[in-house]
Amino acid sequence: PPAAPPASVFPGLGAVDLINGNAALTFTGGLLVISPSTLGLNIDPANKVTNAPAADKTFTAALTKTTGEWKGVFTHSDGKKPAWQAATFQKAGAHQGGHGFFLSLPAKPADGLAESGAVRIQAR
Repeated sequence: PPAAPPASVFPGLGAVDLINGNAALTFTGGLLVISPSTLGLNIDPANKVTNAPAADKTFTAALTKTTGEWKGVFTHSDGKKPAWQAATFQKAGAHQGGHGFFLSLPAKPADGLAESGAVRIQAR
């Protein structure tokens, strides 16, 4: 029989959508002015991740195929660029997708005002 076409380790994806993306990257909490804040991204069958639209340079996202681990950076509403990370949960159900966190970056000099926030990645 012919080999099966490649499939992403991220479950439930539709076709790549160059405008809105086939997945949503959502940030909540962490001192964001607008929370939740949702961005679009595309995940192709080879697990290559691109921003949607491609001109959106406010975040980076990378998916490790062998582990389902996500890493990236995004532009917080305070203008800083905190790192974020997440893990992919493949089992079908309400929690399917990526789940993780980010830490807002404190002011300089450090005022102690930094908080954690949640990251969620869902197929669209």
